Amino acid sequence: MKIIVPGKPQGKARARTVTRANRTHSYTPQKSIDYERLIAVSYKSQRGGYFAREPVNLIVAAFYPIPKSWTRLQIESALNGDTVPTTKPDCDNCLKIVADALNGVAYEDDKQIVSATITKHYCHSPRIEITISPAWSHMKSINLSKR
Repeated sequence: MKIIVPGKPQGKARARTVTRANRTHSYTPQKSIDYERLIAVSYKSQRGGYFAREPVNLIVAAFYPIPKSWTRLQIESALNGDTVPTTKPDCDNCLKIVADALNGVAYEDDKQIVSATITKHYCHSPRIEITISPAWSHMKSINLSKR
């Protein structure tokens, strides 16, 4: 199953910690919370009630906007896949925000993810595309030798 989340890809921001009156409190920044909600709402509106209880594969393709300052040749290179984004957010933070956002929505818990892939691309319409599939469809193709 595949879903599309419109907008520029975002990564999971590091938790913030504040100290007040000798008490520390950690919280997730609002921007991350809002983006996780967008992912969950996009999933629910496009896929409805799927709730996996078995191991799953997660594939995330992040499509970043092409910088407005780029020349025609740079744009062509980006659209052909010859130039890829090496900018923030990092791949691991993009994957983390998607995995966390789909907890209790697409699967019970992100501990069920046994295989994950993320790629970054440039395009004219920024978005993330998320594909979730049963783990055995991918894992059986891997030749694991006994040790």
